[in-house]
Amino acid sequence: MKSFNNKESIIIGSLLFALILHLNGNLFINLLTKFPFSIFLYCLTNKYRLQDAVIVHWLYNVLVYKFS
Repeated sequence: MKSFNNKESIIIGSLLFALILHLNGNLFINLLTKFPFSIFLYCLTNKYRLQDAVIVHWLYNVLVYKFS
């Protein structure tokens, strides 16, 4: 956070989330779905608490698993 402002940190972190943490998936799908979702989770964390973002992420994972 010292090297980048908040917006840059969110974008870099979201790109890393979409590209590196999900290497097995389709690159285009990851950028289309996981990148914006990661930005949403970062904003949720900044506005509320980390626990809220973790719960939303968990619910998302459960729904994706259940309906795929």
